[in-house]
Amino acid sequence: MGKANKKRKNRGGNSSTKGRPNGQKSAAPPPQPPPLPSLDLPIFHLKGGDGAKHGNDEDGDHQDGDVNGNGNGNGDDAQQPLRKKLKKEKEHVPEVPEFCVSPTKLKRMVRVSDLQELVLWLLADGVAVQWLLVKRKQEIRKVVVVMVPGLDMPLLDGSVDLIGEPEVVPQQEEEDVGEVLTRNGDDGGPTEEDLEKAIAKTSVADDKSPEDEGEEGEIMEEDSAWTVVGSKKNPGATPFSFYPSLLAGRPLAPCLAELRNIFTHVWPTKTDGDDKTNKIHSPIAMFLNPALDKKNLPADIRNTFYGSNRIGITKLLMTPDQLFDNEYVLHSSSARQRRQARGGDEETADEKAERERLFADGWVETKVTGTEGDDFNEAGSTTEGRIIYSIDCEMCNTEVGQELTRISVIGWDGKIVYDTLVKPARPITDYLTQFSGITKVKLESITTTLADVQAHLLELFTPAHKVILIGQSLNSDLNALKLMHPYIIDTSLLYEHPRGRPYKASLKWLTYKYLKREIQKGTHLNPLTQKTEPGHDSIEDALACLDLVKLKLEKGLAFGNNEVKTESLFTRLERGHASQGNRHKLCWSAVVDHGNPSMVYGGVAKKVVACTTDREVVEGVKHVLGWKPEQLPQDPNIDPRARLAADGEVSFVWARLRELEMARGWDGNANKRQQQLQQEKQQDTDIPSLASDLPTLPTAPKDPPPAVLAEKVAETVARLKEMYASLPPNTAFIVYSGTGDPREMGRLNALQRRFREEYKTNNWDQLTVKWTDDEQQALNAAIKRTREGGLSFMTVKG
Repeated sequence: MGKANKKRKNRGGNSSTKGRPNGQKSAAPPPQPPPLPSLDLPIFHLKGGDGAKHGNDEDGDHQDGDVNGNGNGNGDDAQQPLRKKLKKEKEHVPEVPEFCVSPTKLKRMVRVSDLQELVLWLLADGVAVQWLLVKRKQEIRKVVVVMVPGLDMPLLDGSVDLIGEPEVVPQQEEEDVGEVLTRNGDDGGPTEEDLEKAIAKTSVADDKSPEDEGEEGEIMEEDSAWTVVGSKKNPGATPFSFYPSLLAGRPLAPCLAELRNIFTHVWPTKTDGDDKTNKIHSPIAMFLNPALDKKNLPADIRNTFYGSNRIGITKLLMTPDQLFDNEYVLHSSSARQRRQARGGDEETADEKAERERLFADGWVETKVTGTEGDDFNEAGSTTEGRIIYSIDCEMCNTEVGQELTRISVIGWDGKIVYDTLVKPARPITDYLTQFSGITKVKLESITTTLADVQAHLLELFTPAHKVILIGQSLNSDLNALKLMHPYIIDTSLLYEHPRGRPYKASLKWLTYKYLKREIQKGTHLNPLTQKTEPGHDSIEDALACLDLVKLKLEKGLAFGNNEVKTESLFTRLERGHASQGNRHKLCWSAVVDHGNPSMVYGGVAKKVVACTTDREVVEGVKHVLGWKPEQLPQDPNIDPRARLAADGEVSFVWARLRELEMARGWDGNANKRQQQLQQEKQQDTDIPSLASDLPTLPTAPKDPPPAVLAEKVAETVARLKEMYASLPPNTAFIVYSGTGDPREMGRLNALQRRFREEYKTNNWDQLTVKWTDDEQQALNAAIKRTREGGLSFMTVKG
C-alpha cells in the first residue's frame, strides 16, 4: 500500500465529527472507484535438482493458485498465467536447427564464396556469416551441397517458356502464407505501398522475449513474398533486387512446384570474378578451394610454402601418384613405389601383361641402377647434384595417330644437347606445319628413326637416377618418344591456370606472364638458315620450360601457384572439425560427380563416386551419407589417431547434377556437337557445298522445345526432392546453380578467339570475324549476365 493510501486511512478515523455540531449526522461518503483488477503473476518455486531450472516440481508439473496463494489446486489450464502457459507450450515444441533470412546485413548479392563460408562456419572453423541467421547451429551434423547448372532465375520468373510441359509433377495447392508482396517495383522489388505494409507489420512488442529476436535485436517477418527485416535502429530497411524471395509468393511452373516443399526462399546468387577485368571464376574451383588460413596451417606445410624462398630442384619432382593422375606411362620404379605406398609389392598379372605389351609396341625405359640419396646431393646447389634436361618434341599425324618428327634437348646451361628430325615409320597424313613447322621438304632426306632416337637418349640419360627431365605437359612428348622415366618436372603443373584446376596454362601464356617474352607467334627464326619459318620452334619451347623452372627455384614454391593461396575445402574441413565442441569424430568429405572427379578436385576427399547419369549421382549421395570407415579391433597398441579416423563419418557431400546443363547446352560442347553433325551430313551427301571450305562461325545453343525442357526440369527437381528425403535429420541442404546462362558469353568468346587467330595471318578485309568495340561491349554485358544470373536454395532438414 502506498504512502498516499496510508495518510488517507489515518485521517478517516475522525473525519465524521471534526468541525460538525453535536448530534448532526455526517454526510454520505463519496463513491469509491472500482477496485483494480488482480494481476496473474507467476509463482516461482525455488527448488533444488532439475526442477530449479524451470520452477517445476520433481514430477515436472505442479498446481498453481492465484497471486495470493488462494488457488483451487486442481491444476486447471484456465487458471494458469498466460505467460506460463505459452512457455509451457513452447517447451513441447522440438528445437531443430533452421536458417532464417537476415537481409538487414545483406549489402550485396550472395556469392558462391559466401556459400563456401557458410559451410566452413557450420562444420569447421569458419567465421560466422552475417547475411544468414542460423538457429541452433551446433545441432547441424551434416551438410550436403548440390550444384545444378542450368537451373537459373529465368526458369523461375517465367522468362523461359515451359508452357508445353507434361504433368510430371502435380501442381500443389498453395498454402495461405499471409499477405503476399508482388514484385512490381521499378527495380524488380515490391512497391512502396507494399513495403509500408510489410514494415508496419514488423514491430517489437514490449514483452517480446530475447529468444524470439534475431541477432542484435533484429525482428523478422516472413509472411510476404519478400522477407523484410527491421531493427530497433533501422526499422525501415528496404529490400533490393538481390534479396531472397519466398517461393510461395511467386507463380511457378508445375515442373518447379515441388521446390516449395523443400525450400522457402530463392536467393539470387552471383558468381565470383574480377570486376575490373570483367572475368568470371570457376564456380566449382571457387567453392571447393577456400582461402588459405595461414595461422592454422600445420608446421610442415607452413615451412614448405612460406619458409625461405630458394628451394632445391627435387622439391619440384612429380610424385608417382601425380604421374599416374596426369596420364604418364609409369616407369617400373614409379609403379613399384605406388604399390608399396598401398601396402603391396608384387606386380599383378594385369600389370605384367600391360608392361609386356608396351615393350612389344616399341617402348623403352631408362635404366635406374642407383639411388637418389644424399650421396649425390650438393649442399647449397639448386640442382642438388642432378643432371637436368629440358625436352620438347614436334609431331605429325600418320595413319595410326601422332608420331615423332623432331626432338630438341637443352642442357641446364641453355645449350643444345641434342636436336634432330625424325622420319615417321608410317605414311604422314598431316604435317601440322602451322604448329610443328615440319614440311615434306624437310623430311625428304631424313633417315633417323624413332629407334635411333631412343638409343641415343638412353645413353644420354645415364645414370638415370640422377637425370631429371623438364617439359610442358611432358607426357605427350614421352608418348611420342615411347620413353619411360621416373623423375619428371611438368611446367604445366608448376604454374597454375588463373581459373584453378583442372585447367592448365599454356606454355605461351606462362612465358609471356612470367618471363615477359613471346613465343609460338606462328613463325620462328631458323638459327641455321637465318630464315623465318612457319610453326613452333622446339628449341625455343624447351628454353622457355627451362627458364620457368629456374624462376620457380629462385622464387619458391609459392610463386605462380594458386594452390598456396587456397587449399582444398575437404582438407580444411578435416583440419577444422576440432573447433566444433559438440563433435568428436573426424569430418570426412565425399564427392559425387560425373566423369572421374578423383583426377581433378576430388582427390583429397575421403569418398569419391564417379557417375555417368544424374540417377547415379542421387544413389551415390545416399551411399556416402551412410558410409562408415572400417572398424578397428580393440587393441590398445593402435595409434589413437587411427582410431579417431575410424570413428569418423561423412559430414560433407558435394555433388553435381548435369543432365539439365547438357540439355540446355550449358556444358560448352554444343558447338562441337554441331560441327560434328555438320561434317557427318556433308560426308553423307554427294552435292558439293560452295561454303564447305569456310569455317563455321560459333552460335549460341538454344533451349530444347518447351515440353522437352519442362520434362528435364521436372526430372531434376524430382532428383533434388529424392536427395532431400534421404537426408538424415539436422542436415543442411544447399543447392546452387554456379552461374547464369553462359551460352552467349561462350559464343562471343569463341568469336574473339577466331578473330585473334585470323588476325595473325590475314589482312582486315580477309577476316571472317571482325572484333570491334561493339563486340567487346556485348561480351562484357554477357559476362555480367552470366555472373549475376545464378541462384541458390538452402534449408535444414529437421
